Amino acid sequence: MLAFASCGKNEPIDEAKAAGKSTADFPQITADIFKPMDGGIDLSPEEIIGRNTWNLWSAGNQHFWNHAAQDSYGLMDLLKMLDNRRFPRGERFKTLGLVNEPGFRAPSKPDEFGLWLDEQVDPEPEGIDVNVYGKPSGVLGFRLFPNPEFNDEAHKKWDGKRFYEDKAYYNDNKLIRPYRVGVACGSCHIAPNPSNPPADRKTRAGKISLRQLAISTSTKEKSLPAMLSRADFFTKCWPPSRVALPTLRGSRPITSIIRMQSTQSFCWQSGSASQNSRLRKK
Repeated sequence: MLAFASCGKNEPIDEAKAAGKSTADFPQITADIFKPMDGGIDLSPEEIIGRNTWNLWSAGNQHFWNHAAQDSYGLMDLLKMLDNRRFPRGERFKTLGLVNEPGFRAPSKPDEFGLWLDEQVDPEPEGIDVNVYGKPSGVLGFRLFPNPEFNDEAHKKWDGKRFYEDKAYYNDNKLIRPYRVGVACGSCHIAPNPSNPPADRKTRAGKISLRQLAISTSTKEKSLPAMLSRADFFTKCWPPSRVALPTLRGSRPITSIIRMQSTQSFCWQSGSASQNSRLRKK
């Protein structure tokens, strides 16, 4: 006698909704906190909100990337990618095409979890709610969120040294990491400003200011909204080797066309429904 069990649909938990949060708990930033970018051009209020969203908003996808890290056997672990032991700050642009965040430096010691993440030396612009946008990682477009699953038991089992060196340890899909990494659109589309680039590649890789940055996209796309409307947008945005560096040749500032409706396709399936509903309304 054969018994058959049906496979139930395993829906991810909408953590924001489960916590009783609504769109009011995810306010948009209206201040022009990235004013020096893109040559300091003047933007409309809507465009300012769009650029802030583009640079910071991960739409809840930190849950997805954490799940990918646990179940990909080391293939996709963004927290390890941010660790300087794997990819030093001074080599990120050359190796991954990722752009370092102003106000950070290479770490002089591990953090409280034994991770060699960039050290922050200057504060972020005022008005960024870490509960909504996470805290900066030292790499533009990647935001760090505390992992709600990282309880006392997980903390006791955590070993930052083994996380880097012990394959059996970091490939354990039960391993709970102290941070979740959220990915914003800017991870792919913030690059050195071709009109005001750093003096040399070494400086570009290490120290950079907001005045030397611009939002850029491939010239193959007519506009940013057109690019975001494509179904394959998120796969185009990844992997890291295809981000900022390949867009430098012929890139152009396009912040004048950034608007909130531009982001409505971003990470739709990986973000939480209650967080994404604020974009849907636009």
